[in-house]
Amino acid sequence: MTNKITFHDAAGLERTRRVAEALGVTRPAKHVVTITGTNGKGSTASLCETIALSAGMSVGVFTTPHIYKYNESFRINGEDIDDRSMLKALHRVACVSRGQDPATVPLDMSIFGGQRSVKDACLGGADPKIPLHPYELLALVALVLINESQVDVAILEVGIGGRWDAVNVVDADVAIVTAVDIDHCEYLGPDRETIGRSKAGIFRANGVVVLGELDPPASVLEEAAQLGCRVLRNGEGFSTEPSGDGWLLHWPDQSLRLPPPAMPAPIQITNGAVAATALRAIHPGLRESEIADAIAVARAPGRLEKVAHAFADVFVDVAHNPHAAKEIAAWIDQKSKWRRVLAVFGTYNDKDVSGIVAELQGRVSQWFLCGLQDFNRRGFTADQLREAIAPQVHVESIQLFETVGPGFKAACEQAQEGDLVLVFGAPPMLAVAMAG
Repeated sequence: MTNKITFHDAAGLERTRRVAEALGVTRPAKHVVTITGTNGKGSTASLCETIALSAGMSVGVFTTPHIYKYNESFRINGEDIDDRSMLKALHRVACVSRGQDPATVPLDMSIFGGQRSVKDACLGGADPKIPLHPYELLALVALVLINESQVDVAILEVGIGGRWDAVNVVDADVAIVTAVDIDHCEYLGPDRETIGRSKAGIFRANGVVVLGELDPPASVLEEAAQLGCRVLRNGEGFSTEPSGDGWLLHWPDQSLRLPPPAMPAPIQITNGAVAATALRAIHPGLRESEIADAIAVARAPGRLEKVAHAFADVFVDVAHNPHAAKEIAAWIDQKSKWRRVLAVFGTYNDKDVSGIVAELQGRVSQWFLCGLQDFNRRGFTADQLREAIAPQVHVESIQLFETVGPGFKAACEQAQEGDLVLVFGAPPMLAVAMAG
């Protein structure tokens, strides 16, 4: 076996499936909701989770990426998994993947001395005997934790694509596609139709499919039709409209009056509608008050999350592709209250930096470009980022920083009352800003 997999490689998914079967976690909960999409997965997962909890259901959640610690990826009934529970699950999965009995191999809590040691010890970094890719192992850990908790609903977020993603070893009762746009082309293909077909790989025969887009790719609809899925599509199975300070969610047999989502981006209304529609499919008795209570409080880390600052507004967001940048632009336009926008940005070298900047044209007054190579070898240096955006941005509006900390500090120092400091891009950007 090899540590290296390709997301188009059926053998990679089969390897994960074999370990999942050996662990007994291929059906981790009574109901399973699987969520894919170019953006909006984490927000929708949080909304699904909060609605389910509001309705009295117990819930296990797997989401990625984390911002501070791996524990953030695993939640049971709204709480992150503690270190020891996570280590025991990591230990069990790693042993089973090597053909070992976990009871005969001692636990080593010392790996929680730092994130690097966790990765090296548990995620196939320093131990070549672990025949799993890091993401495969994390997904299996999530299934173990959720299965052991005996929850009513498992909510599983796809990492990349759908068909060959590790969570797809589990059959979903409800499959959500939030949106399909261009990202991860090296794995998923060059256009929306090809990418959509990959994401539709999470659909199951006669299952329920919830689509967040008004105009999803034809490939998604074709896959659902071939499998005989019940499709609840934005504009047909459900719809939304503004109403006073809140909004209306319309189903064919009912309309609900709901409050503004706690997460501020305009797209969160659609995500809230998708989540409520998905939960109603597995819990028909869902009440308006339960949905309203959840919408008003549901949050996901790093989704236009506000950070305390003396006088400027500081927000952080995990936007990492043009589609996500477009949603940030819509949020800025909707607010229309800031004198200047100071953007602190850093990302990885497989991202469409030019496309991201294009979506924010005319909105950012100053760019603070931060290198990320100290966090990840895929990280752009500040010089590489400048080269990528130079054709679109005045050179005098660019400042360069080798690492995130100095860039964030400089933006906050230069911010004046009425300014927005927007920190976005790869997760390490957010971790530094949120740590202050």
